[in-house]
Amino acid sequence: MPVENQVIPSHHLVITRMFGEVVYDDVLNVSKQLLADPEFNPKYDQLVDLSGVVKVNVSSDMLRNHARSVLPYEKSSSCSVIATSDLVYGMARMYASVQSDHREFRVFRTVMEAEAWLASEVNISAGEYSK
Repeated sequence: MPVENQVIPSHHLVITRMFGEVVYDDVLNVSKQLLADPEFNPKYDQLVDLSGVVKVNVSSDMLRNHARSVLPYEKSSSCSVIATSDLVYGMARMYASVQSDHREFRVFRTVMEAEAWLASEVNISAGEYSK
């Protein structure tokens, strides 16, 4: 499965990595995995790394519908997304435009940009994610 979640309670942060070929079930599994994790807290912020995604087999309509659905995070949480390829960046921006009604959600091209923005939002030092 091309999805990994890492919950870091000391930083009130979830790091989600998606890689390889991503299908809709993978998108759904992010929430399922988090809800099953006893350390997960819906108030935590999230850093999503999509830099390892090589192919997306999810339609725009599916992503929009998923973004509109009830997700495990509270409105007070923030989400920073790293999307390096043009296709993934465009899909992440579309998702963000819908998701922004639910919580602060930003998409960046580099780890440094994503970390810097999230560091301004949460208790994490810029550069800490990439260690």
